[in-house]
Amino acid sequence: MIIVFTGNGKGKTTAALGQAFRTLGRGKRVLMIQFIKGPWKSGEDELVGRFKAQKALFKEDDQELLEGLENFYDFHIKKMGRGFVGILGDTLPKEEHARAAREALEYFRKENASGSHFSEKSIESSKEFILSLEGEERKLALIRMIQEKVAKVLGIAASALSTDQALNTMGLDSLMAIEMKNDIEANLKTNLPMLFLLKGPNIIQLVEYLIAQMTNVALSEKASSEMSSAPLVH
Repeated sequence: MIIVFTGNGKGKTTAALGQAFRTLGRGKRVLMIQFIKGPWKSGEDELVGRFKAQKALFKEDDQELLEGLENFYDFHIKKMGRGFVGILGDTLPKEEHARAAREALEYFRKENASGSHFSEKSIESSKEFILSLEGEERKLALIRMIQEKVAKVLGIAASALSTDQALNTMGLDSLMAIEMKNDIEANLKTNLPMLFLLKGPNIIQLVEYLIAQMTNVALSEKASSEMSSAPLVH
């Protein structure tokens, strides 16, 4: 999942760190790119340094523990800015700040394409993660995921997609639909009939269908588990 925090005033880093730690708590990896802050050391830098030091302390005989915590310590901060713009004694030309921001964006694109931080292993699209959310939060997370997958097969930006436009009017052909179907099924471990996709649902309708499918499967799996663990009565 990709999140951008922007705007005037304080709070961007605080919000980003809050999201980062929620993501780490789910066992995902995090790359945080700072477009504004300069090279000075901050509290979050110190914490990341401690994470790296703690991870290095684990020995071979702690492998089982390390496997459980590996992604928790996989938090990286990349400072790409030249400092705050126009405040706190800034004297740099705005073009220099703009150039640093462009370089940061290019760095993100390369990291995103490489999959080192945003691979299928770490993406917030797993069935377990979606089902751990509730109500509107679950729906919004799934909408973001489906938008990314539709955008991927269409070769456009996710932000350009309308959630209430039928998929078959976006240029999604049968081969693209198959690719997207396989991708969604692999991530969510649920069945997505090709016939449903070919009917041309919009993203909202697709998300609602998937939530119903995942919820029903989860309830069925829970019931089966409870039945198998129940004592036999003669």
